[in-house]
Amino acid sequence: MNYLLKKISCIIEVRSTSSRLPNKHFYKVGNKPILEIMIDRIKKTNIFNKIVIATTLNNEDDQVERLCKKLNIFCFRGSEHNVTRRVLLAAKRYKIKNICTITGDCPIIDTDLVRQAISTFFAKKFEHLKNEKYGFPDGMGCQIFKYLTLAKT
Repeated sequence: MNYLLKKISCIIEVRSTSSRLPNKHFYKVGNKPILEIMIDRIKKTNIFNKIVIATTLNNEDDQVERLCKKLNIFCFRGSEHNVTRRVLLAAKRYKIKNICTITGDCPIIDTDLVRQAISTFFAKKFEHLKNEKYGFPDGMGCQIFKYLTLAKT
């Protein structure tokens, strides 16, 4: 598995304008916003060569960009409604060839499941893998794409 490390980047999809629970990424557990907890967990895995937050151009997401600066990770701002395009443009800007997407409201995502999905993606030479179809509970899912595959869509 070590040979797979650092050949993939994580793009976390975040937007603050949820209709059900706006600004949920900044609700705190202890003294940290859940988005920061999630980023910390992902950083500690040492799986990814880059972590990018893909958020919107909305003013509400200025605080997301400020958090990225504080945590020293990349931030891309794009369309609120076309999430696929936002991820694609973030990958293009940061020259990402293999993308693992995770939604920003999954602070307790099981990083071992993410690692397993990445291992399977590379071992089977998939173009796209979505681990949510395997019955994992909400909040444990990720998708992995080759940049060129996502660009074709």
